[in-house]
Amino acid sequence: MDVGTILSVIDLVERAVAIYRCINDLPEEMADLGRRMVKLNLYLSRLKGLVTPKPGSSTTLSPADKAALNEFLTDIEANAGKVKDLFERYQAGIISRTHDLQFRVDWAARLYYSYISSSPENIQALIKKIDDDISTVTSYFTLVNFDQNPTSSASLSPALGGPSTTSSRTPSPRVPSPRLPPGSLSPSADLRTATVNPGTRSPRVPSPRIPSPRAPPQTTPPLLKILFLDPFNGTRSLLAESLTRLLRQQARLANQPFPISHIHSAGFFIRTGSDCLPVISNLPYNPPSYKLPFSNGFAPHDVALSSLFDSPAFKFPFPVFKDELWGKMKRRKAEGVKRETFGKYDYICVFTKREAENLGVLRLAMGGGGKAKVVQLAGYVGKSEIWVTVDQGIMAKREYWDGKTGDVANAVKGFLKEVGCEVGGS
Repeated sequence: MDVGTILSVIDLVERAVAIYRCINDLPEEMADLGRRMVKLNLYLSRLKGLVTPKPGSSTTLSPADKAALNEFLTDIEANAGKVKDLFERYQAGIISRTHDLQFRVDWAARLYYSYISSSPENIQALIKKIDDDISTVTSYFTLVNFDQNPTSSASLSPALGGPSTTSSRTPSPRVPSPRLPPGSLSPSADLRTATVNPGTRSPRVPSPRIPSPRAPPQTTPPLLKILFLDPFNGTRSLLAESLTRLLRQQARLANQPFPISHIHSAGFFIRTGSDCLPVISNLPYNPPSYKLPFSNGFAPHDVALSSLFDSPAFKFPFPVFKDELWGKMKRRKAEGVKRETFGKYDYICVFTKREAENLGVLRLAMGGGGKAKVVQLAGYVGKSEIWVTVDQGIMAKREYWDGKTGDVANAVKGFLKEVGCEVGGS
């Protein structure tokens, strides 16, 4: 174990802390992790000073001390890597945040934990591991420092394992309060409740001014822009877009809230309409199987669309609008991802981990900006992903699409409810 190894671990922890400090409005679990990483970084920095040879000093760590140091630094490096990865995902927008940046109910937690293949219990376990790392470093620091200099622990601050000291204080002499003339008011008296001695003139007390009550200003929720994304803009994304348009029309006719102004869909690996193909082509896909061949698009799948537009499971009281929309979707040309995507849309809704990961990498490759939050829709139906088969024989069967469209529809409705849309009973 050398100083270089310690520096590499400290560098990893510092990078995690740097990302943590750049993110605003973290969920409480992640904020807890960040605060612990800051504390761990403080201790590691002091540890580096302890084990770094001083000029002219012959003090070195014993072989046993070095072995112990190597063991727990290996654990710290593994745990810090997990925390750094978590913060990087959140910063990239892979882990979705709610509209008000709080986990109001468990829907946001499902999105949050689905991206780290974890659960609230696992995050708490990671927090405990960091706490254990901090405890180990402080114990090691104190013991090694004491072995090398038994009196040095007195110079440590209590926060770094040193003894807590209480300074002796000489009590200040009591200064008597000045005696006030009879009938006078104490300087600290409340004028509204004070009394005076009989025969004295009462002070004139102005009545407090009570402001007129004001009605709180009425705010209109901002109109949102939503993009549904799958690899080739052929089935799931079109179904989700179509259903959202139908639900918006239903809400409008019933004069019900539906704060979405823009609804669209796209394909990650579609050439048509994309202005960032070189970037997408050269992304560091991990795993490599997340990179699919590019396509100019396929004709919308008739059986898939029929499972939405020609199904008794989806009843809408506006047949003309529905039939017109069905016709438009049949003629729809697949579109690719544009550079403006992350800045234009409020939410990008995906169906699999692959698209979520690919979007996160693409965002970072294009500078890491944009307001869009990536939402994994499968969490709304209790699944990790909503896949579709590539077997053409199965895809030709209506019963297959009846089930798949039901999953997509329930997931979309769950998401729309959470952003303030009225979805009715369709």
